[in-house]
Amino acid sequence: MSTRLIINPNAGSAPKNEELIEALEQLDDVEVCLTECPGDAERLAREAAEAGVTRVIAAGGDGTANEVLNGLSEHLDQVTLGVLPLGTGNDLSRSLGLPDTAMEALPYLLGEEPAEGRQTRRLDVLRVSHGDNSRIALNHINAGYGNLISSEVDSEKKQKWGPFAYMTSAAAQVWDREEYRTKIRCNGTDFEEIDAVNIFVVNGRTIAGGFRIAPLASMEDGLFEVLVMRSGSLVELAEMVAMTLVGKLAESEHVVARAVHSLHIESVPPMTFSVDGEPFDAPAIQVDILPAALEVIVGPDYQAHPDADAAQDAPKQPDSP
Repeated sequence: MSTRLIINPNAGSAPKNEELIEALEQLDDVEVCLTECPGDAERLAREAAEAGVTRVIAAGGDGTANEVLNGLSEHLDQVTLGVLPLGTGNDLSRSLGLPDTAMEALPYLLGEEPAEGRQTRRLDVLRVSHGDNSRIALNHINAGYGNLISSEVDSEKKQKWGPFAYMTSAAAQVWDREEYRTKIRCNGTDFEEIDAVNIFVVNGRTIAGGFRIAPLASMEDGLFEVLVMRSGSLVELAEMVAMTLVGKLAESEHVVARAVHSLHIESVPPMTFSVDGEPFDAPAIQVDILPAALEVIVGPDYQAHPDADAAQDAPKQPDSP
């Protein structure tokens, strides 16, 4: 199996992994490519697929993984994707059940047989369309208040505080939250009008470095979870944030929760959407599931269909910095 490993040297923990990069460059059967600017990972992945490479590994954070995924978008049935966690959030690799550190995850990505530690699953992919543009994602889409929080968390804060940088930003931004008049249509049914502050569309289970937004989500059931946080008072918003931190947002009476295969969102004013960490503004988007579209390498802790007991026993939030 031919392999290209695409590394973002500026990812959160990449500067601390010089030994890892040096070790990878010594491998005879792995082509190592370092990105230099935004868009490189997507281009390198696309070129690899067009050249017949059968395994592409994204080494970086969630943004790098999304770039690589979109580079493979025209070749999903020809390539196996791997994710080597080098970012600060690493939510996709967490949903895939991979170890937290790159050195621990590497054997699962480079093994040739299940006996050597590697296993793959065919996973659902999210396709996001707005206007003439289209992107795909594996983990999640976020819209509204959550993106305001993320935009205030710079790379220095991420490296120093990890996921807890998002918590401090959430507290600072709560007073300036924007409310949106949304029209939401699930599975082609009639529109539902909801005044919202945030919308989560999730295929994986965690966001913002490990907070379990959808602990029972499956990446193999042909559905994705939609969680709409209604507009409300500061007390109600604080309650929703608290329930997010303990993995129970869907249980809040202020949240509209659905499991669907297609979703259309319209918003006034236009929302800022984030697709696996890559932002854009749009007045409307369409999200569709592509069932079992891509073969992906998963780790020893991967659960295709987590049960409620397992989700309840899982850690409620990331480790403190």
